[in-house]
Amino acid sequence: MSRALLALVWWAGFYVLGLAVVGALLWVPWAESTYSRNLSFAGIISGILGITVAWALRPRFAPRQDNPGRSVDRSRAPALFAFVEDLARRAGTRAPQELYLSLEATAFTALERRSFFRRVPTMTLGLPLLLWMKQDELASVVAHEFGHHVGHDVSLGPWVYRTRLALAGAIGQLDDSVFFLDVPFRAYGKLYLRLTASVSRAQELSADALSAKVAGAAAARNALRLVHERAPLWQTYLHLDVLPFLQRGLRVPVLEGYRSLPDARELRSTFAELVEEQRHHEPSPWDTHPTLEQRLAALPQAEGVLSVSPPALRLLGTDEREQETMVLETAFTGDVKSLHDRGWNELGAWLVEQYGKSLEGTPFAQHTELSALPKLLDDAEAISEQLSNGLRFMSREARRREVAGWLEQWLAVRLAARGFEPRWRPGSGLRLVRAEESLDPQGVVAALESGELTAAAWIARWP
Repeated sequence: MSRALLALVWWAGFYVLGLAVVGALLWVPWAESTYSRNLSFAGIISGILGITVAWALRPRFAPRQDNPGRSVDRSRAPALFAFVEDLARRAGTRAPQELYLSLEATAFTALERRSFFRRVPTMTLGLPLLLWMKQDELASVVAHEFGHHVGHDVSLGPWVYRTRLALAGAIGQLDDSVFFLDVPFRAYGKLYLRLTASVSRAQELSADALSAKVAGAAAARNALRLVHERAPLWQTYLHLDVLPFLQRGLRVPVLEGYRSLPDARELRSTFAELVEEQRHHEPSPWDTHPTLEQRLAALPQAEGVLSVSPPALRLLGTDEREQETMVLETAFTGDVKSLHDRGWNELGAWLVEQYGKSLEGTPFAQHTELSALPKLLDDAEAISEQLSNGLRFMSREARRREVAGWLEQWLAVRLAARGFEPRWRPGSGLRLVRAEESLDPQGVVAALESGELTAAAWIARWP
């Protein structure tokens, strides 16, 4: 708590420094106009700089991120509520009044404002945590979150987080905009951000200690490893293969899709790159969480005994569709009943149908021969102008990527017209299959752009 209070002192110091600089800059034109009755060019510049700095330092807080959906009804998941409430008692803190479920690989607790004087403790648990973990491992995650209540982190943490965002915004606006004046603010701001990150890391280690005390060191260590190893794959799957369809009003079987993800060698390039990027994050002074190695080193040693605890997913019952429905009611802002069910095997044909509709009335509609693809790619800039009726506010690279995206859709439609069957597989994306042939529209366009596939070779294949 003392380190967090020190962060508040540093926050106040940042604005004291800012007001001092603003005051000094604005004093110049005030003094000139008051004492010499003549405002010089230097005075005007000083006044403009003072106003610029003052505007850059204005408080800017991120909006509160309350849970958008409905909390879980106790009658639908009594075992989950009993599980969480028992852990709250063992941790020595209040049980959350509301439980939420998330599609993200996360867990967090908060004090949500219901009125000016009333705040309600809530907790959110991610579906993948329940999928991966046994109940004793999930208990360590829940106990960790209660550790933030015991350490009073939930009261001060969100405020510190929003302040860090405000400072980062101020530093970003001052950067390269007021000459040398950004230097002291950037140095001070970086020091503040580094300090609050270290406070956050200390809070995480303290919550880990309570987690091990309540649920056992073995469960705490296992849970940390599971999240570290599996979260990158889940998060990539969620954001590339689940949320895009959810946003289009389709409900796909989330858990079934995750279980069917192919071997890493069969993942489409975009998917694999994002997974690797998350897995190989380099430690930074700005990180709010310690590294896995640091967290494991701080926990008590435990014998490597396999958990015999029941699967955590059973806390939501045994019906997989009902489990996913409870999650979607929190994760999806609309009415879950309005979503249209689509199995993974149906998505390929559905996508190609949607692509065909979107291509109507575009410059691509008049081209029906697959051999036209290289020429269309070469004419990307001209086609981009046609798509926007000549009004362009995009870079050349952005226009090229826009047309490449359209061509991926066009290629899928044209291949389907040639008798290829559209198939969508989580992790692999859309492929068009006919007998032994299998083509990835995105991969084909990328290969033509890079030169890995020549225009002559493509045209020869589709005379």
